[in-house]
Amino acid sequence: MGETSGKPIRATSSQVEPPDDAAFRPESEPAEAAGTAEAGAEAAAGEEREPPRELPAWVTGVVFAIFGVLLGVVGGFLHNAYALADVPFVSVAWVLVLAGLVHLTGRLTGGRLVPLVITAVWIAVSLVLSGRRVEGDLVIAANAAGYVYLYGGFVAMLIAALLVPSRGPSWLLRYGAGGPSGPQSGA
Repeated sequence: MGETSGKPIRATSSQVEPPDDAAFRPESEPAEAAGTAEAGAEAAAGEEREPPRELPAWVTGVVFAIFGVLLGVVGGFLHNAYALADVPFVSVAWVLVLAGLVHLTGRLTGGRLVPLVITAVWIAVSLVLSGRRVEGDLVIAANAAGYVYLYGGFVAMLIAALLVPSRGPSWLLRYGAGGPSGPQSGA
């Protein structure tokens, strides 16, 4: 263990050279087939591959907006369940779940934009669900559970989104006293 193949490692390559697969080759596989596979791997290692394409930013935004819609609809229908007595434990649990998911997405994406998109879409869906329909139906009722879910969720999600650490220094503090070109000399 710890032995190398003696081949130099290229610093510019993002590929890892495959190990000599003689120890991993099944006994039923002929040596010629393994030799051609090794030759193909060596030829492929010499080629520079293109990095994988990234999705456009709007696609990511749409996916997280759909996530916000899902949270709003599911939470809107499930928040009003009472587990014990008159205390809306389910609404409190939903508020904690919403805040945790928003903060987690911010940490995973490395910014505050995605959590704020999720929060804004959730607010829009929740406000639509809290309005009375023509038939008199109401999804988010004006009771303790509804208030905890609606107002508590809004405040908790907003705080969770704003507690996500930023990527770098503030845009206000990024440059010195004179801006990007340095201190200005009075001439």
